Amino acid sequence: MTQQRVSQTLTSHPDDWWSQSGICRLFADKMSKSLVGLHVLYEKDGKNYDIVYSGVLVLHDKYCVWITAGHLIDELSMIREDADVHHLRGAWLDKATDTPFSCVPTPMHELTGGKVNNPGVDFGFIVIPAAVARPLLNSIAVEPMTESRWRGCDSEFTEGYMMMGFPRSLVHTNWAETNGGLSSTTTFTPVALPIELVEDLGEDANSYDQSFWGHKTAFYGRVLEPSPTPANIQDIKGMSGGPIFSVRREGNGVRCHLFALQSSWLPDSRIAKATRIDTIDGLLRHGLAEIFGPPATAE
Repeated sequence: MTQQRVSQTLTSHPDDWWSQSGICRLFADKMSKSLVGLHVLYEKDGKNYDIVYSGVLVLHDKYCVWITAGHLIDELSMIREDADVHHLRGAWLDKATDTPFSCVPTPMHELTGGKVNNPGVDFGFIVIPAAVARPLLNSIAVEPMTESRWRGCDSEFTEGYMMMGFPRSLVHTNWAETNGGLSSTTTFTPVALPIELVEDLGEDANSYDQSFWGHKTAFYGRVLEPSPTPANIQDIKGMSGGPIFSVRREGNGVRCHLFALQSSWLPDSRIAKATRIDTIDGLLRHGLAEIFGPPATAE
């Protein structure tokens, strides 16, 4: 889609331009450079498992960090500590487009990070070692986010929100027997779905799980179907840990900020819950200081 066509689309749909299917596809293509998947494969009880976890690559101070949902860090820890899990391996997927992707292997038992996982906050992170980060950062398909992409977001001028991730329904693996055992080929598709802010459920709030609703540190939004061509994604499982961007028109283009990380949702109402980036920023700073010590201060 050319810049001219983007401008025409924004002009012709002044109210809901961000929910248009063409804009969603364009957004998924352009912003996939910051959406990095952790590809985990293992064998347990005679079955092969293949999972792509959603997350965002950021540069925070001098560290290259993958940020995601805290419950995914819990899940990864359970897999690593399970004595019945064999042949565990992982890789960072450094190209999330329709063209062939490459991956950067990562030692699963040496991952370092942290997490906060409670009803109000669901956030986790993994620090990517320099030897692993180098090929990722050198890839033209990767563009890590810096603090400028989440600071200075003025919600007053936000027109809509876009949620990204790797739905499990769009991750497909073909297994083949080789002389050395099994090999796999995985295809995956990043998607961007429009999401509208939900500020108050009114009387209906009492019908929801109270551990889900009503946390000041959380963002709530209803996942919409893009128009006129729906995405037909009924289950967003796999998109946990993926980013939610705030978007607004600026001139002939679009300005977006990293706003939150998605953590859970209510399928019947299609309401998603996410941890806001202003909360994550402080938690990440504190978590890195616990691992590496406080940052050095100028004399």
